Amino acid sequence: MPHPQVMIFDLGGVFIHHNPDPFQPHFVAQHNAPEETLRNFYLQGHKEHEKGFVSSEKFYQRAVAEVGYAHDYARFRDDYCRTFDFRLNGEMYEFVQWLRRKHGGEIEFWLLSNINEIHLEFISCHWPGVFSSFLRVFLSCNMGCRKPDAEIYERALKEGERSRYRCAFIDDLEVNGEYPRRIGMFFHKFENVEKFKTWLPQIGVAIDQPRNLTS
Repeated sequence: MPHPQVMIFDLGGVFIHHNPDPFQPHFVAQHNAPEETLRNFYLQGHKEHEKGFVSSEKFYQRAVAEVGYAHDYARFRDDYCRTFDFRLNGEMYEFVQWLRRKHGGEIEFWLLSNINEIHLEFISCHWPGVFSSFLRVFLSCNMGCRKPDAEIYERALKEGERSRYRCAFIDDLEVNGEYPRRIGMFFHKFENVEKFKTWLPQIGVAIDQPRNLTS
């Protein structure tokens, strides 16, 4: 089996652990609105924010006006990141660094992520290597579209000038893999590093079991 020419990775849930339910008590307490109202506001508004259609400052202003966020913009940025409890998945990060060293001459490594400006700045500050490790980085806030919409995948493929049939996509959400799979891309629903390692030989990416990924 010919191996993929490109491996395209999601960010959140793959390299960055995050809280899938950001409505923690400390975050809710910063607003003057019922939790259900907060959920409606953030779950809808974050999509426009992730597409870059709403700037971070405008998103903050709307949070103040519509759901009673009680502090300044700097505090909002901090609260909005802290509630997601971002943490690096060090095991996956180191394994993909090893994959790049082993296969970088024959496989390109790309990143494709739904992300807003606030979270992008936070992750870039804390773990800058997550972005610099990839040949191409496609971010929803810069592209004006987001997964699972077909446009973001098609634009990445067009810009990268690669055949969909020679691309593999790795994401922690099944819904984000539906379109890639439908158009002929390999897809792996990421759960953990061990399952990812088991999947790689199935698409023609032979791996040794490294004793020390950082050596």
